[in-house]
Amino acid sequence: MGCGEPATDSPVAQLVPAKPENKPENKPENNPAASTAEITTPRVQPQPQHQSPPQEIRKQEFREHKVRKEVAPVDETLIPQVFLTADHSAMCRVRVGDQLPAITLPQLSGGEAELASFQGDKATVVLFWQEDPWMSEMALKDLAALKDLSADIAPFDDVAVVGIAVKQAEADIQTTLKEAGAEFPQLLDNDGKAFNQVGMVKLPRVYVLDATGKIVWFDLEYSASTWRELKQTLETLAAGK
Repeated sequence: MGCGEPATDSPVAQLVPAKPENKPENKPENNPAASTAEITTPRVQPQPQHQSPPQEIRKQEFREHKVRKEVAPVDETLIPQVFLTADHSAMCRVRVGDQLPAITLPQLSGGEAELASFQGDKATVVLFWQEDPWMSEMALKDLAALKDLSADIAPFDDVAVVGIAVKQAEADIQTTLKEAGAEFPQLLDNDGKAFNQVGMVKLPRVYVLDATGKIVWFDLEYSASTWRELKQTLETLAAGK
């Protein structure tokens, strides 16, 4: 459109008729019959089309630019495999790939709690244990030392640890925990029914769960090799972003 041509397609031009050339303005005194509505009706200003309210714009921007936390898949080939003899396999009611049963038990600190409530963001270590000459105490000491491994397992806050004391008196539990320096949460399986849902005999028993609660590694009893494989499993899970 040339700069000298009238903007006939302008919204203003469509709403307000152009004044006739060389003719007096259509004022009330010149045209008594003019409609009062035509005289008093204010001109309608054109509104921008398709303009959302500010709050809707903000919502749309949030939807378009929302950043989601991407979780890197865990390379399960780096997690040690669990090898069991036929006898040991017969002692297990849950295995790698399974979920632990829903367990609710009294806490040593008081009240009851669901085992799932202690789940870590990247990994959870569950230790079923009984007082014995050395294996349970070694397991408790090693798990208590996980806080000192934050340089290797970073961040440690994403790895949770919970113990389940099986068929033990509270006074004995307190003594063992104090000697081991273990201050992580403890649940009390006073009658052994919780442990009976996952296996039989051969304690202590360690299970490592991933962020979804799935068992990715476990071991019966406890030894130096248990600790090495446990640490490798946690390092692999903690490496996920």
